[in-house]
Amino acid sequence: MFQKTSTMPMTTRPIRSTWQHRLAFERIRFRLARRFGLDVNLLNAAASVEELHPTEKIAGAPCIALPGQFERISKGGFDIDIAEEIAQLKGGPREIGPTVRYVLDNVLVSHGIIHARGRRKLFNSTIDLGSVQSPWAEYDEAGLRSSYVGCYFFGHWLADDCTTHLLAQQSGTPMSMPTPPWPNCAGYLGLFGQSYIELGRAHVRRLVLYDDIAHNEHKASRFRALRARVGSNNESRAAGRIVYLMRGRLGGAQPVGTDAYRSSFGRTIHNEAEIVEALMRQGVTIVCAETLTVPQLIAELLGARIVIGLEGSQLSHGLFTLHDKGGMLAIQPPDRLYNGYMDAMNVLGMRYGIVVGEQRQSGFHLPLGDLLRTIDLMDTKLC
Repeated sequence: MFQKTSTMPMTTRPIRSTWQHRLAFERIRFRLARRFGLDVNLLNAAASVEELHPTEKIAGAPCIALPGQFERISKGGFDIDIAEEIAQLKGGPREIGPTVRYVLDNVLVSHGIIHARGRRKLFNSTIDLGSVQSPWAEYDEAGLRSSYVGCYFFGHWLADDCTTHLLAQQSGTPMSMPTPPWPNCAGYLGLFGQSYIELGRAHVRRLVLYDDIAHNEHKASRFRALRARVGSNNESRAAGRIVYLMRGRLGGAQPVGTDAYRSSFGRTIHNEAEIVEALMRQGVTIVCAETLTVPQLIAELLGARIVIGLEGSQLSHGLFTLHDKGGMLAIQPPDRLYNGYMDAMNVLGMRYGIVVGEQRQSGFHLPLGDLLRTIDLMDTKLC
């Protein structure tokens, strides 16, 4: 459902080698500006900035967790403040960022970076685009659906970039920075009725992009629109079920998503086989997203009462398939606390819970009793 710029005749103009020379000049300007301590953030030089939804401070529903879980946490992911994160998990005030629309004039896009006036905006410069350079294209106007994290992690591509798409399409055919070839992308684009042009190298006279990461009410309205598309005319075998989503290997980008990179996260559940066997005895449905097509995956998840899984990209499937009053239970490594789905669950009126493992070398052990008791606790809260 996406197309390379070289195959899209709609707004492209003849190739101009001058853009390659200008790109080299922009890179020199950027390096000099950075050396002299000048502002190199391209968004600070936007032609216009419009706040579509303001920053808010909320006190959401407390996270569902057994006593003693927070004490196991030794470290947070992505340099988060553990004490602040735990306070917010307990229901303390939490700042939800704004949704902002930026317009950039006369920019160059190359290899996941936007360049102009000695400044830049980085998306994904590490992705392997192959040895063949895409030809230069020109666009009068483009709406960008991409986020920085959506270029690296499938979960953010699905939860963030696909919702931002509904904003980007207001500027014509949405465009995307290059992303890894995650296997479920095409299926979800078809399900959502979305398509886009992938930007390789281009000159854009007017580029519209968004800061749309925060899960505020503005974004929630677009989430609900996509959830409605998923729920319409799709077969469901999961209504009222509890589902355990097994983690696959392809949630991150390449080369960031290599096995070596992923193992550094320490997200290996040493006793997962024991957990899966016990959950099956309890009547929990076990689903491995990477082995299913998107229609098959939706059928297994749509209308589920609770979705359980290791914190990571695979839980994003639950955001679009859980029952309107459902719950998500995230299994957390003790040395990598991260609650990327808590704000989305809160703003959508759903419940969020965690169960924390016990540290082991190269991973962690999840006490089965803790998991089963937390499932029971969440089930009670949902009644």
